[in-house]
Amino acid sequence: MCRFRSAMSRSSSASNLRSKLTLIALASASILFTLLIVEVSIRFIPGFFPDVISLYFRDEEYQRWGLRPDENLGYVYAPDLVDYPVPINDTMVYTYSVSTVSLGYDNVGFRDDGIDGEVDAIVLGDSFAICMGVEMQECWVEILEKETGRDFANLGVLDYSPQQELHMLKRYGLPLKPKLVLWTFFPNDANDAWRFEEFGKGAVEGKFWNNPIRAWLAQNSVIYTTLSFFRYNRYLFYNHAKADGETIPRDTDLIWWLTHTDLTNPSIAEGFDITQRAILEANEQIQAQLDDAKLVVVIIPFREQMKYTNSALQPQLDGLSNALVDFCQKNGIPVVDLTPAMREKMKGERDGLYYQRDLHLNARGNEIVAELLNKNLPAVLCE
Repeated sequence: MCRFRSAMSRSSSASNLRSKLTLIALASASILFTLLIVEVSIRFIPGFFPDVISLYFRDEEYQRWGLRPDENLGYVYAPDLVDYPVPINDTMVYTYSVSTVSLGYDNVGFRDDGIDGEVDAIVLGDSFAICMGVEMQECWVEILEKETGRDFANLGVLDYSPQQELHMLKRYGLPLKPKLVLWTFFPNDANDAWRFEEFGKGAVEGKFWNNPIRAWLAQNSVIYTTLSFFRYNRYLFYNHAKADGETIPRDTDLIWWLTHTDLTNPSIAEGFDITQRAILEANEQIQAQLDDAKLVVVIIPFREQMKYTNSALQPQLDGLSNALVDFCQKNGIPVVDLTPAMREKMKGERDGLYYQRDLHLNARGNEIVAELLNKNLPAVLCE
């Protein structure tokens, strides 16, 4: 009797196990089928997949801004662009034009008016170097060129990271033999440095792409790309949830900056370390290859540093810029932080120095940057 009961018990346990496995298999199949339906459906809804997510992993999307892939730098401006329309958002969507010249190089363009004889200075940087949002003649680089009577070659490229700026210097900047190298720093550069280290292509192969399965999913799965985006930006979404409207205003742009200037955020700390190393190497390359040339780091503040002046948030918003000033001073690298002077200039500007929605400088902001650099550079270069 006991043996019979034991056999019955084993049979019942086996049956229960089969039932559980069947349920698990059915549930898994249902989940996979649902994910497949979502994946396919998203692809048939134009504009449903936000650019902010797709651009995080897919650099080829930058072609809409007049850029083309480059195996060394990730991407560069296409050569021979003439009034290429580039979109920008402010109170309304509009475009500004981008034209490029060769500066003596083949198969690459630069947003510059060309050089006449020897190059006095080169400018490295991202969208704040090429003056996104304004026409070329309104760019602070061109204004500074006219005010000083010196030839500035603009080697900036939209959305570049410090690593790309370093490679731009090595490949295209040093052969021009400038006497001055302006390295523009905008406080999102630490985040850009980290992103390029993780996801970049060209000068380095980002860590993300070293796993072939992960790389394939990022290029082919909308769901995986979306989930990865939220994972990599979890600090930003946490700060959004933490905003109380009083201590931290529910200002989307402010929260973005509080996240991306926070040196306790591991990705920003890593990106800032990468930025410092890139600047040090740039300085070493300039000293080794150019006689009497100088590197000057120029810090351009962001709009929220102006907007939240004298608030409890100002120390954190200024923290990254202040840390870079300290770093440059300790390493004997001339630095011009435009933040204090631009705060003073903002007081007398009814329409501000930045666009209302877009983060870039408007035409007046570019005039002020040129004016301040024309005033401060001679003193810095004589130190």
